[in-house]
Amino acid sequence: MSMIVKEVILEGTPVTFLYVNINSQYYKDAVNLRFNVFYKEFDLDINVINDSYESSSIHLAAVAGEKVIGFGRLSFNGSTARISQMAVIKKMRERGIGSNLMNIFIDRSKKEGCRSIYLNSRLNAVSFYRKFGFKVAGDEFPSKRTGLNHVRMEKQLKT
Repeated sequence: MSMIVKEVILEGTPVTFLYVNINSQYYKDAVNLRFNVFYKEFDLDINVINDSYESSSIHLAAVAGEKVIGFGRLSFNGSTARISQMAVIKKMRERGIGSNLMNIFIDRSKKEGCRSIYLNSRLNAVSFYRKFGFKVAGDEFPSKRTGLNHVRMEKQLKT
């Protein structure tokens, strides 16, 4: 079961953004995408995806031609939202897929009554998240899984 959130054409490619549940094929494809983008180069097991947020989060896939080309995950804890696992396949980056994922998550967080959103960004993605009003809120820290440095970023939402 999937729920279409938005359909757009990005640089001539029709892309559908949809919420997916963990039993859908799109979810399974998104797990592979995330693993390949984040963990494969570190020789980690694919089950590294199954952290404490996985089963309770909202999963958003970007699909083009039945192929998952982007993904993000949104979690809630009271009036705070958390964005994680943002990934876009390499050949489709810088075409607006990540921006659409972010805008959908920001809108959804507002609708859920959240006052703030945070995420942990790889250092090379900080400028991307700044475009959406996120600000660095802390020192660099190594990822527990990969050792790559990240930084916490936060955005306050108007209520």
